Amino acid sequence: MKAQDIHLVWIRRDLRITDHTALFEATKNDAKVVLVFVFDTKILNLLPDKEDQRVDFIFQSLCDLNKQLEKYDTKIIIRHGDPIKEIPYVAQELGVTSVYFNEDYEPYAKARDQEVKGSLTKLNIKSFSFRDHIIFGSQILKPDQTPYVVYTPYKNTWLKKLKPLHWEEKRPQYNFVKVKDLKGLAKKITLREIGFSSHSTYYKSQNPSRSAAIQRLKEFSQNLSHYKENRDFPALDEATSLISPFLRFGLISVRECLRTIVKLKNEGARTWMSELIWREFFIMIMDMYPHVVNSSFKIQYKNLKWENNKEWFDKWKSGNTGFPIVDAGMRQLNKTGWMHNRVRMIVASFLVKDLLIDRRWGEQYFAEKLIDFELASNNGNWQWCASTGCDAQPYFRIFNPSLQSERFDKNAEYIKFWIPELSQISPKEIHHPEDSDLQNKSTYPKPIISHSVQKQKALRLFNPKK
Repeated sequence: MKAQDIHLVWIRRDLRITDHTALFEATKNDAKVVLVFVFDTKILNLLPDKEDQRVDFIFQSLCDLNKQLEKYDTKIIIRHGDPIKEIPYVAQELGVTSVYFNEDYEPYAKARDQEVKGSLTKLNIKSFSFRDHIIFGSQILKPDQTPYVVYTPYKNTWLKKLKPLHWEEKRPQYNFVKVKDLKGLAKKITLREIGFSSHSTYYKSQNPSRSAAIQRLKEFSQNLSHYKENRDFPALDEATSLISPFLRFGLISVRECLRTIVKLKNEGARTWMSELIWREFFIMIMDMYPHVVNSSFKIQYKNLKWENNKEWFDKWKSGNTGFPIVDAGMRQLNKTGWMHNRVRMIVASFLVKDLLIDRRWGEQYFAEKLIDFELASNNGNWQWCASTGCDAQPYFRIFNPSLQSERFDKNAEYIKFWIPELSQISPKEIHHPEDSDLQNKSTYPKPIISHSVQKQKALRLFNPKK
């Protein structure tokens, strides 16, 4: 085997070998390939929870990937360390001439990838990166070649530009280097060795495997025609895709999702398409305006004087605010690592505009807990709820938790499931905790604030001149 025949494919947020752009490009011209994944210590060392289910999700997905690779008599090389050192090391050890990987648009990832490319260049090893987990991203520009900062025109341009080639499957040749030729680099690694422990259960159908991802996409597609009218009701969470963890870690590709959408062509499919475009919009915003990671997109809201009551924040985190729809969502998050999207909006709005706590506190908590955490989507949605982001809801739009609860969980099914101490309480009392006496009828706490009072304070916070 000649050294120039070997290409290294660096797997990151694309834990699959199907419909994989970098692998497709690497296997052109009959080149042999090796797969490598690095558990990045610069990321792992910052995680406070050593039972973080996302690390386990990745680990189990890699185990599943290795099972898929058995029929090709190969394995993915799994390393634990700094990718800036690990990727050049593996490339040198195997004598590869090129390294292929799919792009990541988070600020840390972009800087890391540039350093890896620089190190490879010094070793006379070529590197190639490809757009894979998005369709267009920052390729969608206004006529004056500046980025869109409003979603609707971005979406319209995105849809006009979309062609069948954009959802065409990338079919690699599975011409892998055999295990015996991997020079002992494909050693078995355990979660304990990288400092984490296993997370045994996952919410609903979100088990970390390619087959689970495909099965969930199939099930969702069968109910997609009802997606638009049912997606906002948390008791019907199976009406949402539940695909976000698979898409975030790349067990399925965005092209597979698009092929499902264009095949069905119904209103529900078009609505789901809009959600996928929102995802790309936020990725584009973060890519073009990286300051949003640590600051407000809207400069005028950069220095708002938040109250930042630590006691209230702790009650919000634990699901003990006395507002059932908020607490149900937080308890679901803490128990499962997932939360219904409508409820994410409610709890975020409540933290910022009722408790008057800096949205970055909530954003960080979501970042620690969500199985489907993506920096761009998390940041974009929190800034939307906080009215500090681009194309965000206006500051004077403040969700009333009682009305949201009444409208989207009419019979309190979702609330009663996650707050069993309210199982014998009427929906009317549950929806209006400030007017009820829930703490004397159950062990549930009384509301920690008055929504009407806090609403006025929020309005003055955003517009002190009024």
